[in-house]
Amino acid sequence: MGKGYFLIVSYPRSGSSFLSALVEELSPIKVYLEIFHDQLSVIRQTLGPDADHVLHPDTPEAEQHHPIVQEPMPYLARIDAVNADTGFFFKVFWHHLPPDSIRQVVEGSNGAIFLYRNLVHSFISDEIAIKRMSWGGDVTSSDLIVFDKQKFLFLARAILEHQKVARDIAVAANIPIVDCWYDEIAESGEGEGKVLQMMDHLGMERRADAEQTSPARLRPTRQDGRRLASDKVSNKDELLATLRELGIEHADDDYARIDVDALLTRLQARSA
Repeated sequence: MGKGYFLIVSYPRSGSSFLSALVEELSPIKVYLEIFHDQLSVIRQTLGPDADHVLHPDTPEAEQHHPIVQEPMPYLARIDAVNADTGFFFKVFWHHLPPDSIRQVVEGSNGAIFLYRNLVHSFISDEIAIKRMSWGGDVTSSDLIVFDKQKFLFLARAILEHQKVARDIAVAANIPIVDCWYDEIAESGEGEGKVLQMMDHLGMERRADAEQTSPARLRPTRQDGRRLASDKVSNKDELLATLRELGIEHADDDYARIDVDALLTRLQARSA
């Protein structure tokens, strides 16, 4: 049996890949990304060479994904065995796992980071990426999308419900947790120190030279220099009206934090 695993519970375009990169620089733990992705090809990519030891080569790919997400613990045990000396770290998004599976994964973890970012900007950034069909480091500062109110309301509720359910599971199971906002690690200039504090709280091993890591190597790539969400959409008035309706007008500013519990309550009340 290995050292087990830690996870990030978050959502697309929240900064989870940057946080994973920071952990990889500061800890000897093996860092993966979306090991429960909807597409098996992406799972294979994130597992890299370990895929041959973790996935079943004799099973048709079409039959492999279902057991991974429906019965995640044997899959995680195989990954643990491959990384017996270091443990491992990965991220989970709202659409990756059904409810019972997320319960098993959270309860079986050594600790979890709950990462948040301004949901409005995360949503728009993901829509731009979908439109481009590119989730890499493209510069998107001139891209515009049409803000889809209904899609945003659906995704915002699904994401926040997933975050709350997973967090409640962790608290009930006495799993160590840390709440983190993206700007704490990306904009403050003290991201390395913040991540080291989170690692210490969770009991995650540090590299011996972690405090000497060059900050210049650990800066996020800012794909879009526009600070206001309303500058990224072609139907600005509809976006701003939606934010007012939800009581989050300030969320037009990328650096603004949202009271996620209050927003979830409002979203749930809309469909009650």
